[in-house]
Amino acid sequence: MSVEVRNKVITLLRNRQHWPLLVEGLTANDLPTAVILPATIKETEMGILPDVNGFKYPKWIMTILIKARDKKEIILCLDGIDALPFDEQLKFYGLLKNKGLNAFALPEQTQIVVTAKQLEKVAPKIKNLCLLVK
Repeated sequence: MSVEVRNKVITLLRNRQHWPLLVEGLTANDLPTAVILPATIKETEMGILPDVNGFKYPKWIMTILIKARDKKEIILCLDGIDALPFDEQLKFYGLLKNKGLNAFALPEQTQIVVTAKQLEKVAPKIKNLCLLVK
């Protein structure tokens, strides 16, 4: 990732950009404090499941809840979305549009960064929800 792109991303995150960022050339490794959600995660492992004791949250949501409780910066990195076919990318549509999933709303301070090696391999519906950074 170029220094120029890195500086753009840092500036947008510092300014608490409301839109999800879609960044070409960025990887999860470039965001060491981010909560990583690999794009290749199975849809069944992504969401909240009912349990006899209430609800069972996946690890990525638990990490976000802990950061929110501790009043820490929350960056959710949806890593490598372009590795999926267009139709599979749409499993993240609701998360990006509503900043939530299955009636679970992400904490207000959560910022979403979507990474891709090649923007042309990202579904148009996903691109339309994001601020493109390249």
